[in-house]
Amino acid sequence: MARFRRLRSCSNYLTGSMAVSDFLLSLALIPGVKITFDPSFVSDVNVCTALWCSQVFASSMSVFSLLCISLDRLLKICKPLRYPSIVTERRTVYTICVIWAYGVCTILVPPFAGLRNSQVSCFDFSRFFNYYHIHYLFVCNGLLPFITLLVIYGYLFSIVREKRRTAINHEPAASGNEAGSWRKELKTLITLAVIVGFTGVAWLPSITLVMLDLHFPMVHASLTWRTVLSWLTYMNSAVNPILYALRSEPFKSASKELISKDLSSLITNLREMRSNRVHPSSVS
Repeated sequence: MARFRRLRSCSNYLTGSMAVSDFLLSLALIPGVKITFDPSFVSDVNVCTALWCSQVFASSMSVFSLLCISLDRLLKICKPLRYPSIVTERRTVYTICVIWAYGVCTILVPPFAGLRNSQVSCFDFSRFFNYYHIHYLFVCNGLLPFITLLVIYGYLFSIVREKRRTAINHEPAASGNEAGSWRKELKTLITLAVIVGFTGVAWLPSITLVMLDLHFPMVHASLTWRTVLSWLTYMNSAVNPILYALRSEPFKSASKELISKDLSSLITNLREMRSNRVHPSSVS
């Protein structure tokens, strides 16, 4: 979006927020996977707090960004005429700032302010956080947004299906335009639904494991299961932006153009370097 002005839209700002949060999550999960294999990798309580808080923060921002994208799509489909006046660039930027500020205040600040169990091992994620704090994060930053996403997409798919039926049965003269419209909407919804589904498959088992550790301490997941779940969440954060870019025509064309320009520039620079080595300029 920094290179291509045509990508600077309200919807793409929200997509950019999701991409940034997924990128941060990928970085934060690397030491988390290391701790899974070597629990003694981190011993300092502040480093441990920063590690776990960064993971929870980035994953929460990814979910909330995805929720904002879904609400944006809901308004665009249900209120097409009022959408430009409702969703403005200023309101979109304000919304992004609010959700990131909310994440800082509810996820990062409490543990560093002392709301944590510093006497337990850094490996013990479920008990490192305060008991009530982690339940709040589980419900408000995980379960409720995910359920809301499912409700929104179920409603949106029903609307698109109704539009398709109307375009085919009641408006034959405009069926071409209508068909193109609902096909485009359906493609976008399928892309976002795949991302939501992949997010659920990646994170719900990990969240379930945390809850089991909290309420049923006698249940111990094996190292193999913990490793699989860690890599599954890592792959989710890595795949989401790529998946969205591959199924979005504006992002796809911009990516091709960007790669083409960068490769062309790289080849030109290499040729110039080779030419300078073969024919060094004489210094008088």
